[in-house]
Amino acid sequence: MNARDHAYAILYTFFRQRKRLKEITDSYFRRRNLDPALRTHLTAYTREVIRWSGRLDWWIRVALDRPNRRRPLALQVVLRQAVYELYMDATIPDYAVLDEAVKQARKKVGSYAASLVNAVLRKLTQYDPHTPPVSLNTLENRAAWYSFPPWLIRRWEDRYGQDRTAELANYFNHQPPHHLRRNPDRVDEKSLLHVLKGAHIDVERFSDSDRFYRIIKGGQRLLNHSLFKAGAVSLQDRGAGAIVELLAPREGELILDVCAAPGTKSVYLAEYVHDRGRILASDVNPQRVATAQKDMQRHRLTSLEWSCKDATRDSFPLADAILIDAPCTGTGVFGRRPDARWRRQPEDIETMAHLQLKLLTHMQDFVKDGGRLVYSTCSLEPEENWQVVESFNNLNDRFEVDSAVNYVPPPWTDDSGALVTWPPRHGVDGMFAVRLVARS
Repeated sequence: MNARDHAYAILYTFFRQRKRLKEITDSYFRRRNLDPALRTHLTAYTREVIRWSGRLDWWIRVALDRPNRRRPLALQVVLRQAVYELYMDATIPDYAVLDEAVKQARKKVGSYAASLVNAVLRKLTQYDPHTPPVSLNTLENRAAWYSFPPWLIRRWEDRYGQDRTAELANYFNHQPPHHLRRNPDRVDEKSLLHVLKGAHIDVERFSDSDRFYRIIKGGQRLLNHSLFKAGAVSLQDRGAGAIVELLAPREGELILDVCAAPGTKSVYLAEYVHDRGRILASDVNPQRVATAQKDMQRHRLTSLEWSCKDATRDSFPLADAILIDAPCTGTGVFGRRPDARWRRQPEDIETMAHLQLKLLTHMQDFVKDGGRLVYSTCSLEPEENWQVVESFNNLNDRFEVDSAVNYVPPPWTDDSGALVTWPPRHGVDGMFAVRLVARS
């Protein structure tokens, strides 16, 4: 099998099952002894085909004589790969795209499909891939061009307007930069920058943090670097890190981090208190807990303990602080997880909001008087954010909001005191978080 065939197998599985792309690729790679460089290529390639599949399908429909005719999934996948390579992969010449796509169509579908693929691709070579083939004056056309489900574009346009929705969709249609977090107890900034420069990894520090850096170049090399393997640095979005800073953990405190796997925030909590305290991290999913525990081998943090617990019903010790990084629709990280936009449904928002309120209502019992609780999501949807907090506050009067402006960069806070990031403006993932303090 060549790289195109491997990619086809992964994409076919995704479009048939609609499971998380990472689960599909991890499973696929475990069953095959593939070169690490090929795995990296396949991960990036399949992610981008899925990201752009809405626009790819639109172009395919433009080039078909009978666009509404139902066609086998195998043929759809071959066409999506081919149009992606034709329009969005400048490294492959047009003639090579046509030749390989026709061969693949004949092998995966049949001779009739080879002729159809050849005709579609030849027709598409006549268009400008950067210009919409028809007007964007309808919701369906805008959703197709932005490569998002129409229901989601409608939601965003109702709330943000067409211009800000276009801004958001365009931001999410590019892989966001990776960010690096430094553990100051393991490496100082001068040594970090010197070592990374020698490894041809370019970074720049965030102006609002002495721990976080944007990775400008060479990020793939970081995972194999000794600094990463020794737990001196971690990969974490700056916006996600701000949620830990909003909780402001202190040395010697007992802190609960629920819904915590895979544990990136848990590790930051332990680093923040210089490994002097007790961080009880838990998650309801035993496989995700096992993954987090395995990652602990490189961090060697004695203050961090993992367990498998359900934060909607299990008992916990009274804590000085609790972090609830709640399960959500993830609409704020669609740039980093493009497959999620095709897996989410409108009803997921209500389902998640119900779970989130349940988490808050249960876990508030384990906050000491005078303690604090941070509720956070990586969702942009108000039903999962302020509406959950308002519903929670309507059920009890024990907590009050402590403005985030005292703990995180002021541009990242809203008028009500929550941490709220807008990805296109702030250059970080879409985050929401509220700091709630229990009255003494």
